[in-house]
Amino acid sequence: MRPLKQITQRKNKIRFHTIRSRMTFGYICLFLLTVIPMSIVIYGFIARAFIEKNEEAHSKVLNAAEEILEDKFNIYAENARMIMSNQTVQNTLVKEDHGTGIYMNLERNILLRSVGRSFTNSISDLGGIYLFDNQWKFFYQDANVSSQEAEKMTASFRPEDTIWYKEALKACGKELFIGEDVLFGKDNMISCVKVINRLNTRDKIGLMIMTIRKEAFRSVVGLFPTDKDMYILKYKDHLICQNKDERISEWKDLQTVLSGSKNENYAVTRHNCRSDGWELCHIVEKKNLFTEAWTVRMIIAAFSLTAIILVAVLSVWQAYRITKPLSELQENIQAVGRGERAFHNVFSDDDIGLIGQEFQKMVTEKLELKERITEEELLRKESQLQLLQSQINPHFLYNTLETLYWMAIDKGAEEVADLTQSLSEIFKISLNNGEELISVRDEIRFIEDYLHIQNVRFEGKFLVCIQISEKIQDLLIIKQILQPFVENAIYHGLEPKLKKGSLSITGKPEGEFLVFTISDDGVGVPRDVDVTKGYAVSNVIQRVKLHYGDMAEVQIFSEPEKGTNVKILLPLQEVENC
Repeated sequence: MRPLKQITQRKNKIRFHTIRSRMTFGYICLFLLTVIPMSIVIYGFIARAFIEKNEEAHSKVLNAAEEILEDKFNIYAENARMIMSNQTVQNTLVKEDHGTGIYMNLERNILLRSVGRSFTNSISDLGGIYLFDNQWKFFYQDANVSSQEAEKMTASFRPEDTIWYKEALKACGKELFIGEDVLFGKDNMISCVKVINRLNTRDKIGLMIMTIRKEAFRSVVGLFPTDKDMYILKYKDHLICQNKDERISEWKDLQTVLSGSKNENYAVTRHNCRSDGWELCHIVEKKNLFTEAWTVRMIIAAFSLTAIILVAVLSVWQAYRITKPLSELQENIQAVGRGERAFHNVFSDDDIGLIGQEFQKMVTEKLELKERITEEELLRKESQLQLLQSQINPHFLYNTLETLYWMAIDKGAEEVADLTQSLSEIFKISLNNGEELISVRDEIRFIEDYLHIQNVRFEGKFLVCIQISEKIQDLLIIKQILQPFVENAIYHGLEPKLKKGSLSITGKPEGEFLVFTISDDGVGVPRDVDVTKGYAVSNVIQRVKLHYGDMAEVQIFSEPEKGTNVKILLPLQEVENC
């Protein structure tokens, strides 16, 4: 560990010991806290404006690209409808086929081959045509697929379990363009899927799948001029085509950019096409957009640096003007410290001069003030002494009661001795060494002594039953929360009663609360009397609320000629935390 002296010296080097250095530092910090945020806001506004302008411009470009895409789709859709509506195709698909293979029988194959050949030769970028009947026997016309590949494909072909087939059924005969090869999974192909319906009944008689080369859609993104940016055509998570940018040419890199992981470096404009799942995107690096914004930022930086230098020079000059009279004031203070009382400097009427004038006035009045303080201090000490003399010593009270107790024992007055001892215990517990909290056990002892005195006074007019759960005996509660209610029960409930009465006190945990009840069978309280208005009762309610919070509650139920029941609910958690 470093020595404490070295650490202190290092801290002192960092601190600013002069007003001049503090003012200079303060002015510069204030300027920086003003100019830097403003510069950031201005630059951010300009950058955001460039991004919005770029997005607006390329949204129009992407909208035009979608029109080209839809034209492409319409070409293939028209051909798909011509194949579907061809009478030979319609009749062949509904012909019975008792063959056992996966292919349609020779007769059906010959009929469909003439149709398929004419379309595959006339449609550009068409990979192949695949026709399935309702028993999934199929015919295909595809020069790039061998019979072995076709058989391998059909061995695991379960269209009923695929999402694209379910979507084709929902399309009810409309062409569905899917950006992947649903049959063979080839990277360079997409699929056009169409349910074939009977022309006159609209009943499903088969399924047609056309595979189309992705190259056919390159013109969708290749017609627009590019300068360090990129246009992309994608279907869900499949890349269809793009105009190349070698820096992010890999599809996984493109996915990262499109997902937003690198949006701090790229501006992305997205356009969802009308065909479900198809999307056109434009990507450009933000630095290529912000050429003019960078120029603005350099101008702002140059202005800020110049302003900082000017502020530093002005603050040093201003600080010098302020600190010169302060130095003179410091010399006067040091002179006063050495015992001098005469002043030779005359201060002006500016702010610092007023400080010097006030200092001179303070020195002049110092002796008088010192004498006044000394006199007031003597008076204060005399007042404290009188207050101490007027205080009652609790030990003197205990000793006096103890003396009375032994005198009563000596004289044979056991009842007086008993009452004296109970009174002594009440004083001890109520004072509780000045503590606010008391154990439940001591609180009940206090109540027992108090009830003993009262029962002697009223010649046993009431019976007392106290039942306190052993679980709560050592818990701490605020003192004297039971006595006011016990006193009310005696004076207002049991004393006016002609016959003997009874008083019950219980305490136990119930759920989340520690519950005390004080019940009597006295005369009760009239309905028009609010018992909570009494000083002692209202004081207890306020203390309970202040100490235990709003969950604590004091409930009072009374009925004339039947008695009164008081329930005190204290949150157990708060009690246990005491």
